[in-house]
Amino acid sequence: WLKECMDGHSRCKYEVTSLPTRVIDVGSEEIEPRLYVTNGEKEKYVTMSHCWGGKCPVMTTTETIEDHKQGLPMNLLPKTFREAIIVTRSLGIRYLWIDSLCIIQNSKEDWEAEALRMSDVYANCYLMIAADASSNCEGGCFPDEGGSRNPGEPKTLSLPCPNQDEVCHHLYEPLFEHRRSPLNKRGWTLQERILAPRALHCGKYEIAWECADRIACECQMVETAVDKEFRFKERFLNPMKDAGQPSPASIAGNTWLWVNIVEEFTRRSLTRYTDTLPALSGLAQRMCPSPANQYVCGIWRNHFVKYLNWEANYDRIPDVTQMPASLPRRNEGFDIPTWSWASIVGPIRFP
Repeated sequence: WLKECMDGHSRCKYEVTSLPTRVIDVGSEEIEPRLYVTNGEKEKYVTMSHCWGGKCPVMTTTETIEDHKQGLPMNLLPKTFREAIIVTRSLGIRYLWIDSLCIIQNSKEDWEAEALRMSDVYANCYLMIAADASSNCEGGCFPDEGGSRNPGEPKTLSLPCPNQDEVCHHLYEPLFEHRRSPLNKRGWTLQERILAPRALHCGKYEIAWECADRIACECQMVETAVDKEFRFKERFLNPMKDAGQPSPASIAGNTWLWVNIVEEFTRRSLTRYTDTLPALSGLAQRMCPSPANQYVCGIWRNHFVKYLNWEANYDRIPDVTQMPASLPRRNEGFDIPTWSWASIVGPIRFP
């Protein structure tokens, strides 16, 4: 998949750019990984998209950063990180970016600075490894499943026909279940998926591939069930690639794209709802880096009236009587004007 993409997809052309501020030098089987502070070098690197699942057992802080520069022993790293390092090594790539290790977690200044660079980190990576099926850092990229990897019994659709009693057609479902995966429920991971030019999705039963040109999986069924986020990636990346340079006006003018991104984003959860706007800031930067079309509290000025027409989406709540905590509610403790969709916690829609 990767070779096919790099050799044959004109819309997925890759240019090596400068490394992020910090990366993990993955080393080799004989050499331990370590945190590396970059100095403007241009090299390929891989990124990681994963669920924290609470506090990650190994993080870079002001207290641990010097130790991490000396080495990150594999036996001390959570399983998801270990497997991402192994995959990166197997691809012959030296550098890997993981948020909890490459951002100083107890430094507000570093977090804010790196959050501004997040769009570039994912948009310029060679490949993103997405641990779709794992709900925390210890789950691994490739969960140990005792069950069969077969799609199971096909569903049968029977239809009456004029010249015979009925015709039966077998309907197989793809093994790749991204829509129901833990990673797909998290707010931050939406922009990571859309921005990354290529992604290797590690699902519960199989591996899947996604780039701006196609989506594929081992069972070869997923292309018949392309989900909404893939269309986001197509619409988001292709105008820029086809033009040979970013075309912010053409993208920001596409109200369908932003409306659907926001609706999908508000369906997901955040550990801290003060992250509501930061978790989409990378997409906003890519869509319109020009001040000509101002971005204000999640709304584009050029289509201000359109984006003011939003409402809480109670249809996305399975049972409002049983799930009061899931009802859309005011985003307390965060100074966002009430006319913005970002002022509430919970799913919204644009009628």
